[in-house]
Amino acid sequence: MTSRFLKNYISILLFSLSLISCGPYYVDGKIIDLEEAYKKSLITKNDLLNIAFYVNGEKNLNQEEYELQELDYSLLDKSIQDSIKFSVSKFLLNSNDVESKPEDFRIMDFFGVYNNVYVVNIDYLYVSVDILYPDETISGIYFKNFYSSSYPGIVCWIKV
Repeated sequence: MTSRFLKNYISILLFSLSLISCGPYYVDGKIIDLEEAYKKSLITKNDLLNIAFYVNGEKNLNQEEYELQELDYSLLDKSIQDSIKFSVSKFLLNSNDVESKPEDFRIMDFFGVYNNVYVVNIDYLYVSVDILYPDETISGIYFKNFYSSSYPGIVCWIKV
């Protein structure tokens, strides 16, 4: 009876170790840009104004009234961050043939979650960009220095 118990114990232990060695768990998601998210009605004009407020250094440069949404950083837990990085690495592989791993990216800024759309500024650690990017206007909403010195820059991540 002891050898049977020992075999079961070892089997359970090996199975548990195999699960641990699988690495982080990623939630599948899709990467799109802000303009596409707005055109597909995934985010509203009020959402764009909120994002612009945070992108513009917490200044209302658009001079429009809107309901400000406070950033809730608890929504960007490690699992979500890892999932966003994983999705970005897949997106770059599919769109630009850039082979990368999730750990090759870092989230520089978090601009909020709007209707389950996470908006972040993400940086690829192996690309150095020293270009002054122009300002951007999306649906009449002004974003100062929209493209920072990061690559791929501001992206939207949607769980699928």
